[in-house]
Amino acid sequence: MKKQLNVTINKPLKEVFDFVLDPRNTHAWIDAIKYEETDEFPVRRGTIYHPFGEGATALGDFPVTEFEDRKSFTYTRDGSTFSAKYTFTPVGVTSTKMEYLSVDEEGDLSDDPVDRDALQKLKYAIEHEVTSRRVIAREIIKKIHYANIATVTPDGLPWNTPVFYLYDEDMNIYWLSDKTNQHSQNVRSTPKAFITIYDSTVPVFPSHNCAGVYFSADVTEINDLEQARAALGRFNMDIGVKAEDCVAGAVRRIYRATPNDVWMNDAEVKNVAFLRDFRVELALGDVQKI
Repeated sequence: MKKQLNVTINKPLKEVFDFVLDPRNTHAWIDAIKYEETDEFPVRRGTIYHPFGEGATALGDFPVTEFEDRKSFTYTRDGSTFSAKYTFTPVGVTSTKMEYLSVDEEGDLSDDPVDRDALQKLKYAIEHEVTSRRVIAREIIKKIHYANIATVTPDGLPWNTPVFYLYDEDMNIYWLSDKTNQHSQNVRSTPKAFITIYDSTVPVFPSHNCAGVYFSADVTEINDLEQARAALGRFNMDIGVKAEDCVAGAVRRIYRATPNDVWMNDAEVKNVAFLRDFRVELALGDVQKI
């Protein structure tokens, strides 16, 4: 028996392909699957999907038998004649057509959970950025008001400092510090920083929560009065500081970090157990203008 379905999703091909491939997203569009994991990540040919239903009931093992990055992948179900192939085709620059073909030479496909409703849920999940990293990153940046600023001393030693920060629509990060503090001296000597904004309020379990945003950045100490006024004028929050308090003979300065790269932490899990964490690079546009 054979079943063919398709859906057009108003997101670029890479975004659609990555979302469908990621086992942590499956529950967002297939109701019968409450949790899914793979024996390795990133997914490739030979990777085995392990979906779980209600009550953590194992639903079988599904090895990937064919894989073409950003084009298609096929998995089968061990011990059966079932197979399913996903094919992705770009529609212009901003949309993607996904075709789903399931085949069972002996069965009737009655237990295949992918149907038209599931594809509509998939479309909604991707187009509305359900569970996407960019949404999580933006929520963290909006929620967390403290960042860790990692710098290096003139002697080459690492130095890490928590600061209260604000940001502008281009995701430039600003903080106020005493110009004689060690981290302030550090950025005058080496005007670069690695910045982490981390949500420590998320529960320890499940361990695959994405909870941190990382930036590599160039740092500028603002000494010009007009630049200080412009920096403070970008914020919709009154922090009780005047530009005149941050230049010339004043002890404090405003520091601006201009990001070059941004990442989120992610994790690989197996049998609901943490295996490793790693960073996933985002586009700067994912966190700008928030």
